[in-house]
Amino acid sequence: GIVLKNDTGLVFANNIINLNATDIITESGYDTIYAVDVDSDNAVVDNNIIAAKGADYIYGVIVSGNNFTVSNNAIQAESDNYANGIDVEGTASGVFEDNIIAVSSPVVAYGIYSSMSGSDVNATYHNNIIRGEADIIYGMELAGTNETVTENTIELDGNKTMGIAGKSKTLNIKQNQIKALGKNLGNTTLWESFEPETVGVKIIGGNATVYGNNIKSNGTSAVNVTT
Repeated sequence: GIVLKNDTGLVFANNIINLNATDIITESGYDTIYAVDVDSDNAVVDNNIIAAKGADYIYGVIVSGNNFTVSNNAIQAESDNYANGIDVEGTASGVFEDNIIAVSSPVVAYGIYSSMSGSDVNATYHNNIIRGEADIIYGMELAGTNETVTENTIELDGNKTMGIAGKSKTLNIKQNQIKALGKNLGNTTLWESFEPETVGVKIIGGNATVYGNNIKSNGTSAVNVTT
């Protein structure tokens, strides 16, 4: 993929990126591919078309750095195993807005994933469209420090579908449209702190506010809080 690091004030805009990594490279088979890797302060990633397709761990965009803006992008991640649209890792602070994100996998997929490594992430997610299909799928999984999710549209199909999974220290989820329409069959397991299930919003830690959302779910509840 493309790596953009230590470039303060970076502007990455108006590009078309197509990454096809269908061959398995490592002997273990656990290949990890990022179409675009940004680690810079004051970075702007705007109005790009980014598509990543692969055999194993496939990411559209991974972002770190302070005061970034990721906006108006079309991001697609497709994998035979694990697909992730956007991964944000700390130290990081910034805004994701007006992006269209599509992810698909026969196994597991994530639209947006924050603080996978338990690092400091402070981010706002506003007016993004996230669509995905997988056996197990999470529209957003958020584990940062202070995160706000407003006016996003999340539509998920598959077996176990979780609209927003949250354990951020402070998390505000307001005025979002969420459809988690999974079949919810069987006792599926995954290497996850969020056990796979069909639910609109799942909170397992931190201080969360969930208000004014329109949630449709085929699970037993629209919102599940187990802190």
